[in-house]
Parts: sequence; structure tokens; C-alpha cells
Amino acid sequence: MPKIKDIPKIDRPRERLLQKGSDALSKTDLLAILLGSGVKGTNVQKLSNTIIKKFGNNFLNTSIQDLISISGIGKVKAMQIISAIALVKRIYAEQEGDDFIVKNIQDVLTLTHNLKDKKKEYLVCLYLNARNALIKKETISIGLLDKSLLHPREVFYPATELNAASIILIHNHPTGDATPSEQDKLIVKKISEAGNIMGIPVVDFLITAKNGHYSFYQKLKNDDAFDYVAEGFQLGLFDLLEVEGSKYENNTKDTQQYSNNLHYVDLFCGAGGFSLGFDKAGFNNVFSLDIENSFCKTYQYNFPKHTLIQKDIKNLTADNIESLVNKKEIDVIVGGPPCQGFSIAGNIGRNFIDDPRNYLFKEFVRVVSIVQPKYLIMENVARLYTHNKGKTREEIILDFERIGYTVEAKILNTADYGVPQVRKRVFFIGSKVKKNIIFPKENNKNNTVKQAIHDLPILNSGEKSSTPNHIAMNHSVQMLKKMSYVSDGGDRTEIPEDIRPKSGDIRKYIRYQGDKPSITVTGDMRKVFHYHQNRALTVRELARLQTFPDNFIFQSNSISQQQQVGNAVPPLMAEIIANMLKDKINQPHSVKHLNKFPKINFIGNKEKITPWICEHFPLDANSILDAFSGGCSVSYEAKRRGYQVLSNDISRTNYLLSKSLIENNNETLNLQDVDIIFSGVPFKGFMCQNYANKFFFEEECMALDLYRKNIKKLTTKYKRSLGLALLRRAMIRKMPYSRFNISWDKIKQLRDEEYSYQKYKRRRAYHNASFKSHFLDNMLEYNNAVFDNKQNNKVFNLDVFDVIAKNNTDIIYLDPPYTGTMNDYFGFYGVIDSYVDSKKHPPFFNNFIDKKQSLALFKKLFASLGKYKYWFLSYNSGAYPNKEELLYIIGQYSKNIEIIEKPHVYKITGKDKKQKNKEYLFIVRNEDLL
Repeated sequence: MPKIKDIPKIDRPRERLLQKGSDALSKTDLLAILLGSGVKGTNVQKLSNTIIKKFGNNFLNTSIQDLISISGIGKVKAMQIISAIALVKRIYAEQEGDDFIVKNIQDVLTLTHNLKDKKKEYLVCLYLNARNALIKKETISIGLLDKSLLHPREVFYPATELNAASIILIHNHPTGDATPSEQDKLIVKKISEAGNIMGIPVVDFLITAKNGHYSFYQKLKNDDAFDYVAEGFQLGLFDLLEVEGSKYENNTKDTQQYSNNLHYVDLFCGAGGFSLGFDKAGFNNVFSLDIENSFCKTYQYNFPKHTLIQKDIKNLTADNIESLVNKKEIDVIVGGPPCQGFSIAGNIGRNFIDDPRNYLFKEFVRVVSIVQPKYLIMENVARLYTHNKGKTREEIILDFERIGYTVEAKILNTADYGVPQVRKRVFFIGSKVKKNIIFPKENNKNNTVKQAIHDLPILNSGEKSSTPNHIAMNHSVQMLKKMSYVSDGGDRTEIPEDIRPKSGDIRKYIRYQGDKPSITVTGDMRKVFHYHQNRALTVRELARLQTFPDNFIFQSNSISQQQQVGNAVPPLMAEIIANMLKDKINQPHSVKHLNKFPKINFIGNKEKITPWICEHFPLDANSILDAFSGGCSVSYEAKRRGYQVLSNDISRTNYLLSKSLIENNNETLNLQDVDIIFSGVPFKGFMCQNYANKFFFEEECMALDLYRKNIKKLTTKYKRSLGLALLRRAMIRKMPYSRFNISWDKIKQLRDEEYSYQKYKRRRAYHNASFKSHFLDNMLEYNNAVFDNKQNNKVFNLDVFDVIAKNNTDIIYLDPPYTGTMNDYFGFYGVIDSYVDSKKHPPFFNNFIDKKQSLALFKKLFASLGKYKYWFLSYNSGAYPNKEELLYIIGQYSKNIEIIEKPHVYKITGKDKKQKNKEYLFIVRNEDLL
């Protein structure tokens, strides 16, 4: 082949590039220009052609090693080619980013598709311009993501250099589970706040893993929308957190928002497994107690700010407890009292509770009865569950029920919750504030022994390391020889017969199986050996199997340290339980269906038959006036069915309830609103001056005065009405019989839980729960009941004849109060009406419940309905006027009357509970308008 200089200049690659541009050159020509020259015996074009043919379309992925394998290509020429390829790739990627518009979550996942497979944790940032086009993708950190280590400048300094308009952060979970950790949530809050200050909003924080992904943007938007820009407007996470932060905020504050609100007591605390888990979940320790000196040393060392009481629990007096609690509301008492008075064989002729060896359990019950926490958690060995054919478990539950707690027991295996250990324990969970007991859901993360301890320094028998508590036991030569025959996961049967131990505990002379969770860690693991090192596990390794972190240092001698580790509740298990309780305490409880009518406790409300009533509404009707809306269940069902609803009630509290559920289409309460309502110092206001020691104790009335004042601070009328509706619910829940026409002596008597238990075999603990507790118990249920049916719904607080005269709808629905003193709605709820307006109201509905006036009022009522197409009257067979009298009255104004019946027991108290009544639905079609 001729040399390049032998080719006419016009045909040489360089000259053609200058004359005609790069498009006139082949790939071989372009590569020849890059190489510059050939080698002896091979000109540059032939060399280029060889390279192009060898690698073809894979040319851009070649390596230096690939290139120098070709004759004539040395390291220098190989580096020239690789540098050019890298330069082109980088420039192309940056140019491509300018054109890549990040519109939605899927675009982010596409840009970071390989992140989910990484073995380490990565934090990657996408820097976007004002059009959401990608400017640059940059890795911010590799390794464990920690809020204390990540500084916002690491994220935002490049953003300012690149003139980025916004950013998106992506973080991977190598575990395969995309569920956000507490650290993730704290980082989101920290970085979002920094972005708001910098003027560079964080659009999303996305977690990616093998099992899927999690978008904070999507979660906070509370919908299935994946697009970041909607209707030309893009919200950042800071904005969403401001509006919707209550969806997860209670899990993110790292003892900030709830650190003052969530309190626990740890009895029989030991080294502190329960305490560590509850601390991590954001609870505050009020006090802990144990008697064992070495255990207390470890606890005090690791929890220097906790109040630790070292004494026998039976010497802890009620005065001691009152002083320690110091008027705090205790959310949960945890503990694992040693119960020695039972065995696998059972107690013959003696109940568990009566056995004097079980005084520690009885002391646990005593402290719970004094403190009255919202919840209790008691942990013990699994065999307690089935002991004495289950009678022991039943005795324990009954003992808690006697002090007002609903309790359930369940055996939980810690291996099902990510603890690298098969540890079955029975957990008793009791609730004073709500009857449904839940246990944490299994996550089936089967973590193994090897995963937990493989990275600790290798030790031989008797060796030490600088890692705290990582000191190997000094075994005998005979023991080491025997165990040298036992393989990973093996047992004594692998030891030669002549030296094999003849009998004994099957948990001795075995090895841990490295690729499985550990057997149960107890206080003596000296003859259970490491899966491949010839020694027993160190205290640090055992602590890791119990999920204690390496900075948790065990005190005293090695035997005591092993006992401390083996007796502890795994902190991870405690944290999972604590987070479950936190959701129940601080987040209003979830409901199964959105747009479900909430519990209201309104006597005479007909929510059970509301669907039956509404299914008879005519198909050609579009609007309805609910003239006596009461508890507003019919208004609500009509709204659900798509009608325009006008809802009216003369009672102020009923009006506000309807305002919050019927007229309100989208405004809900969040935990910031709760903080506003329940913060501050109680004072003597309207409630205290008029109703103290009449319906509530003085301090409760002072609190109500504070809450009423604070509700006025909420930002919108619908938030205020929703807040008052929830306070109404809380006030009614605290009242015996759910009404206010009860004498103060009777109220005090029924709120005495011991009296209530003796008379009714139940303590009615909810009468003494706080207003805030009831408020939070119901808030999510009320929030979820708010929805928009795309109609112009209105709510009125008018006399029934005024609202009928001022409006005109297709349907008018009537459910007037029934006659008799047991239907005195003002007596039932007038106190709340006065409370919401801070002034005493005159009685309402007096005319309708007066038998002498009722007939005349019904005649006046039906005489005023001429402009309405359809009249619906819901009335009970036990009420006055009776069916025949009503037919006569209605018949004077229309002959087109249909009556439908349904069995329905209208009950308030006493005899009414036993009456088998019917509900009549009078349906009148106004022939003049049809």
C-alpha cells in the first residue's frame, strides 16, 4: 500500500477535511487524522481501517487494552484515541442534557436507571434549568447517607455554579426496599429548607431500589400524578411540606416537633433495648427503672440524660411516680417483667396472678394503673402465651382489663422484622384510648449472621481488638479441638465420637449458620461458635445480632455483658413497635375508605338508614334542601351521590359540622393546626365561668376556653369549622351517655372508672381521656370525609321556615325533631352551641318537641312546600304525630303520596332501646310541578 505522501494532496484526509469538511470523510479517514501517522510497513489509513473493522459499532466502548492488542498501536496512540472518545462522550452528554426535559418521575428513573443495582448508597443530583432541562447529573456522595454528614453546600454549590433553576435528588437503597428511612425524611426537610433559602427549589427526592421507587413529591401531592409540572406551575418539596407535611412529618422531626409530646416509661429497662428503640422513634423518656447494678451502669452510660431509678419496683410509691411523671401525659409504658412463677409443666392448683413469684408482673400492672398511659407494651418469653393451656395469658389480659385497658397478645419473631436473629417473644399491647389493637406488619427482611458481623476484626480465642466489647473468650484447648470439626451451621454430631460430648443442651457445641438468621441470643452463648472463626461470638457480635449499634457500650464484666445483651429487647424491634404506636398517637387513625361519613355521636342521627333514604331520591332531581340536617348524614350521602346540597340546621354546632363536611370541598387540618389549637396556657373564660363543675371539671373548662380562642387563629373558615366539629366530638365523647342533660353528681360518678367497672363491668376510660387525644383519634377520619362533588353546596343556620322560603331545590328532605322530653336537643347539645359562640343561646326546637304545637307546625310546614317538586319526610313509628295524622295533613296539599317502611329502632335511653319501631319514608310528588 502506498504511503500517505505518495497520495495526491487533494485526496489526502487532512486536505479533504480542510477543503470539504468532515462530512466528506469516512470513519477510517477521520481516525487516520487523529492517529497522525502509521508505523513501519503500515500506513495510517490501513491502521485506521484495521481498528474500525475490528471494533465496528462498539468502537466507542473500546479500552486502552483493546487498542494496544492491535499491531502498530502503542500506549501513546491508544491514549490519543481513548481521550478523544471520552471528550466526545462528555460533551455529547452535556449537550444532550440541555435537550433532555425532566417532565416526570419516569424521566428521573431513566436518567438514573443503574442506580438501583449499586451495592453502596449513592446520592445523585440532577441540576435543571428554568425549562426543567437537564444541565448536569452529579454524584454528591457515596456511602451511608447521614443528615449530620451531608451539608447543603455539597448540593447547592454546584447549583449556583451551573445557574440551576431547580434540582432533583435521587438516592438508592441497596437493601432493595424503597421505603424512606428516618434519615431520608430528615434530609428531605433539611435540603428543602436550604433550597428555599437559596432560591433553588428541590423538586423531588426520589428513592430507587430493586423492588420499586418512592417519590416524596408524589407522596406529598397525595395523588397518582407523576408529572412535576401541572397547569404551568411547579411546586417544590418545601412548598408541599408547608401544605401537606403532616402526611409524614411526625416521623421526621428527630425529636423536634414531637419530642415534647411523646413520652414513655421503661420498667425493668435492663441495658436499654426498649429505650433505644423508642428514643430512635422520637419518644422522650420520662423515667426508667431497674434493680440490677451492672445493667444500670450500662443504661446510665448510654443514656446519660435519662432519669434512671435503681431500686426494687415494689418500693416505687405512688408519690414517687407522681413526682417523676410531673403532670406529663404518658403515651406508653414498656417493660418485660421477669415472670418466674410458671414452667412448661404449668402451675398445678395455683393461678399465675396469685403466685407470689410473679409480684414483678403485678407491680407492672400497679404502675400502669397509677400512670394511666395511653398504651402499654409488655414483652416476655414465647411460652407464656400457651402456658397452662392459655390460661396464664388470659389471666394477664384480664388483670389489665380490670384497670381499664383493652389488651391483645401475639407471638412475634424478630427475624420477620429485619433482626438477624430468630427470637420469638410474646408481646402484650394494651390500649386505653382506642379498642382496636394492631401489631406491626412483618417486613420479611431475612438478615443473616454473616451480614450482621462479617466486617468486625477477625479474632482468635482470647484475642482483643480496639472495637468496644469485641473481645474473644479464652477457650480451653479441648474445646477448640472439638469445635474445629464442626462446620458452618453444624453441630456436635460432626465431632469424632471419642471426644464428642455425650449429652447436654442442644444449643451447645454448634456453629452459627452464616447465611441464615441467628438462633435466639440468650445470656449464655459461650458454646455456640462463630460460623467460620474457631471461637464463641464476642459481646459486640452478639449485640449486633440484637441490633445494638457499635457506639452502644456495655459495662461490667463479660458474663454480665452477655446477660445484658441476651435479656434485651432488640432495639430495632422496639423502634418498629414505637413507630407503629407513634402513627396511632400522633397521626389520626386511618380509615378504610375515603369519603366515608365520620363518627359524630348525635342522638337521633340516621346514618344507618341514610343509604336507604337516599336511594329513593328521583333520578331527574339535581338538588336537595336538607331542612333539619342535624348530624348531616343525609346531606353527606346526597353530596356523595352528586346532588347539589343545601343543608340547614338551627343548631350552631350542627351548622358548623355541615359547614366542614358539606360546604367544604378540600380544606383539611394538619398537625401544625393541631399545635395551634392545643398550645398555650389554659385560662378562665366563658366555659369556666358558666359550666365549670357542671359538665366538666374546672381545669377541663379552662382548657376548652383556650382551644376556642386558638381555633380563631386557624387560617380559613373551613379549618375553623372542622376544628370546632372535632372539639364537639371530643366533648361528647367525654360525656357519660354522650349528652349534656345529666346531673354533675351523676357525671362524676360515671367518670369514676372504679364505680363504672363495678356497676357496668367496664371502665369507660374514654370519659377521662384528654380532649386532644379524642381530637387526634378522629382527625384523619374527618379529614378523609372532606371531598369535592363539583356542586355549589351551601350550608345555612336559619329557622326552618326562613330557609324554605329563601331557597328552591328539586327535593326537600324533612327530619324534624320528635316530641317529648327525651328528644330535647337543646338539653342534649345546647352547651356546645353556647361554647362555639362563647355566649348562651336560647333553647331551639322547643316548638317542635312540644306536643301541643307540633300538629300546627306540621300543617304550616307542608303548606310552605309548594315550590318544591319532591317532598321527603323521614319519621319514626313511635313518634307523634302518628302515621295516620301525618297522612291527613299531607293529603291536604298533595294526593300523590307513597309510604315506604323499614324496621329501625330509634333509641336514646331506657325503654326506647326495647321498642321495635319502623321508619316511615313519606314520598310526595308535587303534581303541580311535574
